[in-house]
Amino acid sequence: MQRHFPRIWGQIVPDGPKRIKQVLDSVRPDLVHSLSLPFAAYPVLESIDRYGSLDIPWICSVWGSDLYRHGFEDTHRTKIQRVLKESDYLFTECKRDIVLSQRLGHTGQHLGVVPGGGGFPVSMLRKLVTEVPSHRKIIAIKGYQHPAGRALTALKAIELCASHLSGYEIVVHSSQSIVDETVERLSERLTLPIRVFPRTKQLKLVELFAKSRISLGVSMSDGIPNTMLESMIVGAFPIQTNPGGVTAELVDDNVNGILVPHDDPEAIAEALIEAVENDALVDDAAQVNYDLMLRLVDESVIRPKVLASYQLVASHA
Repeated sequence: MQRHFPRIWGQIVPDGPKRIKQVLDSVRPDLVHSLSLPFAAYPVLESIDRYGSLDIPWICSVWGSDLYRHGFEDTHRTKIQRVLKESDYLFTECKRDIVLSQRLGHTGQHLGVVPGGGGFPVSMLRKLVTEVPSHRKIIAIKGYQHPAGRALTALKAIELCASHLSGYEIVVHSSQSIVDETVERLSERLTLPIRVFPRTKQLKLVELFAKSRISLGVSMSDGIPNTMLESMIVGAFPIQTNPGGVTAELVDDNVNGILVPHDDPEAIAEALIEAVENDALVDDAAQVNYDLMLRLVDESVIRPKVLASYQLVASHA
């Protein structure tokens, strides 16, 4: 809400640093945990500047582009460096950001790699699957188009390889208005059906992935996308960009997914054709990815890891 409606947010929380101080004095927590840097850690930093040290441990979780893009932008770099210097502990959602956090000045303890959305009920979500990926006829595309998202490049790739996608439906989710307008124009030119999937609850989106053969995400900056993890859980074959090598931490190129550049629609089109024509590739990848998600992001794995970290931090307070 703070991102999209700053004026309304300012009326609801007119003085964030002051409110943080009031909550800390009233609740007296064992620790503070900020989930993401710009939207959660910055207000804590402002509270520290105004009222002094928290006097309790401060954990920060680094998400998405917090370090990979924002950490090296003039508008964010200084503040992010200060957050990293002030914070005592850090969770990241990828190994890449451990290195970046150290480069940007974090000297505290790294508590582990944890997905930004927390753990997933992998076995439960798997029950949404009703057919093997090679029998599915949907290509799901992440519709982000902003300084990091490149959905329009993904749609250009669809246009380039449309003749190879006969019988498939293109479904664009999580989209912005400029993407919706492009989808509408493409629907008039392409012979294959293409539509926007309305914003909805997370489970409905995972249901879409469970019906999809391919999940395509194109961005120039990101961490480990939750949509990619959700796709991998339910067998949608991930075609994904690889900012700073982050996606390659989970995806072995041409084994359990395909890694593509963010600015080359021709290369993305080639990856789509391969994933559409190679049934064995997408079906074999589905089992590899399910096993991987059970091992790395299942809530039964993540919950005790985070609780153990909290106990460790509290014991050192």
